[in-house]
Amino acid sequence: MAPFPTKLESTLKGHKGTINSACYNHSGQYCVSGGRDRSVRLWNPTSELLLYTYNGHSRDVLTVTASGDNAKLASGGNDRSVILWDVSTGGILRRYTAHWERVNSVCFNDQSTVLISASFDATIRLWDLRSANSQPIQVIEDCKDSVMSVHNRGTELVAGCADGKLRTYDIRKGELQEDYIGSTITSAKFSKDGNCILAGSLDNTMRLMDKSSGRLLNE
Repeated sequence: MAPFPTKLESTLKGHKGTINSACYNHSGQYCVSGGRDRSVRLWNPTSELLLYTYNGHSRDVLTVTASGDNAKLASGGNDRSVILWDVSTGGILRRYTAHWERVNSVCFNDQSTVLISASFDATIRLWDLRSANSQPIQVIEDCKDSVMSVHNRGTELVAGCADGKLRTYDIRKGELQEDYIGSTITSAKFSKDGNCILAGSLDNTMRLMDKSSGRLLNE
């Protein structure tokens, strides 16, 4: 196992106010961030250079992600919209507005052909990026409270919810597995091999769980 980082490599300054979300693109060459100033920003973390500022949200940006081919970004926020961005031009490719509460989390599928969003309105919505239709191709409504986090791997989704449940969906088979954590789940992701799920929650705990059985492996 690689050691945890202990040295500060760079500091990226430019946002006005709180930064709510940040991630690397898939090549690891660039960083993407979104914040209270309503902007999405693209950075070169090595040179600490701000490369582009994307403006289009009317309220705080809460979540950002990059597509697998690094050509697109997606963001969601307090304005209840999901925006798909062209990285190189800064243009808005799509704006989805079907959520009726804030958007907490967005992610692409493996092929970057479907965008997935999770919201305070207790739904997960799937959007076909190849279609001009602005309506979701699927709406998942099993959660009883805000969906805080969503992550995709293959035909599966994992959702962390404010009702304390970790929900794993097999979209192809139409199957749902629920594991009760207890505290509000703020983040949930599949492991690289897809066999485990790492979940963080408001009880100050991170849990590593077996995806198939729901067994707690470590915390």
